Amino acid sequence: MAAGKWLRLDRHCLSKPEFREIADRPDGMAYALIYMSLLVAFGEYVPCDKDVLASRLHFEASKVQEALNAFYRKKLVTVMDSRPNRRYERPSLEDVKAYCIERKSDVNPRRFFDYYEAVGWKKGQTPIEDWRAALRCWEKEKYDGDSSAKYEPVTEEYLKYLESLTNHI
Repeated sequence: MAAGKWLRLDRHCLSKPEFREIADRPDGMAYALIYMSLLVAFGEYVPCDKDVLASRLHFEASKVQEALNAFYRKKLVTVMDSRPNRRYERPSLEDVKAYCIERKSDVNPRRFFDYYEAVGWKKGQTPIEDWRAALRCWEKEKYDGDSSAKYEPVTEEYLKYLESLTNHI
């Protein structure tokens, strides 16, 4: 596996017999731990550099290489020339409302949604990659002294109102 390439991990491999075959080997549990650690540390796409991976996971580089080779032979890892660009999915107003309810946020979901719709889901010239993080920043601004009309007091009545809106979806 060459440096500069990317590995695509199979998130659903734990239930596959090929994964169990590797896990049942003498070094298999270490290999399985490496695989799951890669998924947690990097997600689905992993840089194909055993030294970077080993330092990030605190494993020996040779052990990481052995594990990756074993998974590659069983087709649980795919080598790619480049990491694909993730296409950003804009949230719906209902997604924003549901997230506000989940966080018990005092951010007005309609105001948040309308604001970012108006600016094309960008912060300055940079597209927003994670709208949930942007909403958490709006929450933080309240406590940092930014007084604006982004917020409504959180009351049980307001939370029930938000829940009633999502119940009609």
